[in-house]
Amino acid sequence: METDPNAVADLLDRAGHATAAALFSQVDPLFRGRSLAIELGIGVDAVILGHARTFDRVRGVDADPKLLTLLDQRAARQGIANVQAFRMDQPWDEPTGAADYVFARNLFVQTADWVESASHLQRIAMVLRRGGIAQLRFDTRPTSFADRFRRRLSNPDSRPVRRLESWVRDRVRGADLEIIGERGPGTADHWVVARRR
Repeated sequence: METDPNAVADLLDRAGHATAAALFSQVDPLFRGRSLAIELGIGVDAVILGHARTFDRVRGVDADPKLLTLLDQRAARQGIANVQAFRMDQPWDEPTGAADYVFARNLFVQTADWVESASHLQRIAMVLRRGGIAQLRFDTRPTSFADRFRRRLSNPDSRPVRRLESWVRDRVRGADLEIIGERGPGTADHWVVARRR
């Protein structure tokens, strides 16, 4: 049985738009501006496209160039002209103080290097304008010996990276971001909403 690529693309588009609406509904009243939104770690559903009509410009950032190509193709197919695709090693965080909204659904649960994660938080703070909002997901479930052992035996990149709740809060605050809300601490879906000071 052959899969229709257009049907798959339409399904991904609908899922991405629904996720964008759900995420944004939680923080919408906090916004002062709507000039630039950035998604870090776009994945296959590229939720950022769901924000293209809400913001003047949107940026999708990912380490995988194939996902960025897919983002450009999907934006063109949907007639979206205000989207930019950046690799993680490109200057997605310039100019400083330009973004109103940065969100990361998968970045911090997939980045094993603690220093790299802290660096991402610093870059997020730099690109946000004063009062800009960051909505970030972490996995803060307690780690047992069995979890650590399984991680060593399996491909480390295939399992979610768990962080201590204290690490998350300290690094977010250390990046000059004020935590204004949290949902699901101690779970795989620990969301932090922070405002640039």
